Amino acid sequence: MAPFKEASSSSGEVPAGWSVLRTTATFTNTSDRITLLPDTALTVRYGSLGRQAVPVTDQTLSGLPAHDAGTKVAPGATFTAEIRVAVPPQGLGQRVTVTAEATQEGMAEADDLFFEGTLPGSAPSSGGSPEPTGTTPASPGPLLSLGAWSPAGLRISPITLGPDTGGRRTATADLTVTNGDPRPRPGLGITLRVMTGAGLTDAASVTPSLDYPDAPIAPSRSATVTVRFTLPASAVPGPVTVEALDRGDRITFSGTLG
Repeated sequence: MAPFKEASSSSGEVPAGWSVLRTTATFTNTSDRITLLPDTALTVRYGSLGRQAVPVTDQTLSGLPAHDAGTKVAPGATFTAEIRVAVPPQGLGQRVTVTAEATQEGMAEADDLFFEGTLPGSAPSSGGSPEPTGTTPASPGPLLSLGAWSPAGLRISPITLGPDTGGRRTATADLTVTNGDPRPRPGLGITLRVMTGAGLTDAASVTPSLDYPDAPIAPSRSATVTVRFTLPASAVPGPVTVEALDRGDRITFSGTLG
């Protein structure tokens, strides 16, 4: 993987105010025979929370071949793909981790490769509170506040609400998982159960995933995904409880709606 650079332009869809960055991924056939290019999935995460950059696709990019393309590479030859992603202003200058999950011809399991660097530019100064990091001390006690870290490195941000539409309100929260193991973590594997009011009324259940369900998280790194669901408007204002089922462990967070 080459270092990221600013891209001059792109015909793909990019959120307003975001920057387009580019890099290249080069594959080299080190064997003595013609081989098929590995079936490869790339994920780009930036910052301490591992927020995912948005892939940018347009017809000017070589990109990675499709899963069934059957691209052949001669012995000693290389194949180079140009990759572009978009990041918000606060992502510039942050650490970047690129995950390449590559499945070789004839192999049942993929190899996980991780590349790290720094995105170009610098984030604009902000007068708000700094974003929490994976090194933030965990909160003590069995009941955690939304926005706090669990001892195992799991965090659910406070819930943001949308307008009342037909008695329901859209809701979003960021789920962050830190991989504390020395091996890659395959996907999130977490189900969230959202309950409202003092009576813990079931309001929503969601099983979020990364850009694809088993996308690996690098050791000692975090990954963040935005979770979307709806809640009854009658529960606002009021208390909210979120239970996270993390591969057998149950972690409970509490907060307030509205």
